[in-house]
Amino acid sequence: MNFKSKKFYIGLFFSALLIYLIIHQLDFSEMAATFKKCNPKMLLLAVPVYFLSYITRAIRWKYLMMGKENYKVPTLMGIIFIGYILNSFLPARIGDFYRAYLAGEKFGTSKVTVFSSIVLERILDGIVVLSMLLLSILFFFHQPWMYKLAFSVAALFGGSFILVYCLFKYSNTDVLAQKLKNFCLKYPKIFKDKFINFLDNIHKHIKSFITGFEVVNSPKNLSISLLATACGWTIETFFILIIIHSFSGLSIGFPAALLTMCLGVFSALIPSVSVHAGPYQYAFILGLGAYGVSKEIAITIALTTQFLMISFIVICGLIALVRYHIGFDNIKDVGTKLDKKEN
Repeated sequence: MNFKSKKFYIGLFFSALLIYLIIHQLDFSEMAATFKKCNPKMLLLAVPVYFLSYITRAIRWKYLMMGKENYKVPTLMGIIFIGYILNSFLPARIGDFYRAYLAGEKFGTSKVTVFSSIVLERILDGIVVLSMLLLSILFFFHQPWMYKLAFSVAALFGGSFILVYCLFKYSNTDVLAQKLKNFCLKYPKIFKDKFINFLDNIHKHIKSFITGFEVVNSPKNLSISLLATACGWTIETFFILIIIHSFSGLSIGFPAALLTMCLGVFSALIPSVSVHAGPYQYAFILGLGAYGVSKEIAITIALTTQFLMISFIVICGLIALVRYHIGFDNIKDVGTKLDKKEN
């Protein structure tokens, strides 16, 4: 069994476990009654709000790649939509790899450098959403298990950012590569040439990867990236709040939507099958349940939120695929290349 198969079965296990916990003793008649109370006009209002969050994502990505003029926000948005549509339905975050491939082809940039900017993007998401979660806990909701979650996530994303910073600021790959080459000179020529070519190739990719973290050395670009990240997740909180208020009888406010949004984001860290089935819905049960919302209503809101998000991503992703004349055969070819590199 290869790594991908193991990852799939682990994700399947967690999804199945959480789905069982969700549907156990679930009152489907209450869910049906809740759906009937939904105001479609309010849901339509949520769509342009959600669109705004993708504008901030594209702006953030532009400045993570040092704000170069050829990185146009509309083009970056299209690439993001394509990546997200693949992430929604395919395992192993293949959409992130394809985003890096497509952006590298589009802008003539190293694909490894672009991918490292996407890695940094994920780290900034974690840091900003963690900060929001801490604010939610400190000012609105106090529970011991929340503090444990916050500190665990802080260790993960805070440590990741420190590692990225140290890699860019203090790593000297040229010196290390030269020392390894000098060591290889002791080998017979038949081995020496192969080792040196291998080292040159590895060194080139490592340098490209570290170059993608250049933004940590630019206070202006890093500040704009952080601000855009904060704006994006604040907008997404309002998106969830609008959906909550589209169901009549619910009077909970921004703090509940903020807590639910944060838990929904961190639920992506749990292995699962496509569309985060299980962890995402359970996050809504925990977040809204903390404010007295029943499991049935929380699940209804979670499913509605996810349906809107995925429908929006699919429509915009398909439009972007048509716009850039990208067929599914092209995506499959890129996936095959990635598999070969892994093997």
